[in-house]
Amino acid sequence: MTMAFDNQSLFNQAVDAMRGGDVRRGKALLEQVLAVNPNDINAWLNLALAEQKLADPVAEIRAIDNVLRIEPRTLVGLLLKGNYFERLGQGRKAAQAYTNALQVAPPFEEVPNDLKPMVRRAVEVSQRTAKEREDFIRAYVASAKNQHDERELRRFDEAVDVVVGRKAIYRQNPLLLFWPGMAPLQFFPREQFPWLDEIEAATDDIKSELLEVLRQDRDMVPYINYDDSMPLDQWRELNRSPDWSAYHLLQDGKRVEEHCKLCPKTVAAASRAPSPTIPNQAPVAMFSILKPGITIPPHTGATNARLVCHLPLIIPEKCAFRVGNETREWVPGKAWVFDDTIEHEAWNNSDKTRVILIFDIWNPYLNEAERELIPVLIKGMFDFMGEDDAAARRSFN
Repeated sequence: MTMAFDNQSLFNQAVDAMRGGDVRRGKALLEQVLAVNPNDINAWLNLALAEQKLADPVAEIRAIDNVLRIEPRTLVGLLLKGNYFERLGQGRKAAQAYTNALQVAPPFEEVPNDLKPMVRRAVEVSQRTAKEREDFIRAYVASAKNQHDERELRRFDEAVDVVVGRKAIYRQNPLLLFWPGMAPLQFFPREQFPWLDEIEAATDDIKSELLEVLRQDRDMVPYINYDDSMPLDQWRELNRSPDWSAYHLLQDGKRVEEHCKLCPKTVAAASRAPSPTIPNQAPVAMFSILKPGITIPPHTGATNARLVCHLPLIIPEKCAFRVGNETREWVPGKAWVFDDTIEHEAWNNSDKTRVILIFDIWNPYLNEAERELIPVLIKGMFDFMGEDDAAARRSFN
């Protein structure tokens, strides 16, 4: 205990000496502290400052590196390292250290006041260098890129956007079941689904049935309907809200007979798709109705063993849909297929209601054995929870 007390006393004396302008004495006292406890981060940090004032860059970086050896995520150590490289004119190394610092820094309002100038500088240098890096890389690949057809470059362009920090990496994140080996495509190529032509050809008939549904204005239910005891997270505002509603045709693998009678052509069109059959789960088909000014927050779906189709029907301006890094605007009568286990969101920034037909299909990369076994696996998962676990079953939709 005496040795620990003496070491703390030495450290306090060192800090007092440095504050009083006697940097060399402060350095000597800090070296005594570190001789007893070589893992004292505060002593190494203060020694780095002392070496900076004494203009000894070799000793300074050695002290900084010792801080980061003990704890690589030390905010002050990373900021000091960025400052060190910046003073040496090594801007890119400074930017890397500053970027690392910003990754561990708390929200700016929580940063201690004495560190805020350094954090501001870290942001400035990191952003400037990121722009320089982006310009360099785009120019570097431009001539090679120009030798290829633009239609072949979608994935290349997205990869560059990720490299330069313009886009994030989105992965499949299913709520219920992950199926290995499925291509993590945001939107699937149209040519994989030739049957979409027949469904699109029925758009006018489907829209006519939809308009009758809207005219009657009945049986719409909130798209999100969770029990109060469940964590609502991003669904708090939309839970049990008419702002985003559904008119179900096929729900939990069963026909909603009254609705199907009102919309026979819609049901017939959707039946052309290779929809999964899973007891109490699928297929599903519905009209999704989004009121003006409403945003559906980012979320993911149940399983990548199935995909989701949208057939746009009533699409005002300022409506769009994002899956991962790709944002598209719906075009009435033009369907698409996407993987809903990749983060996606939608918004209606118009003053009119948006309506689409939604239905699900098997992932085309599944083999026949998998299509037979997946329903068995999912049924077993739910049966274990109990036949009456309706809240859990809703996660599939």
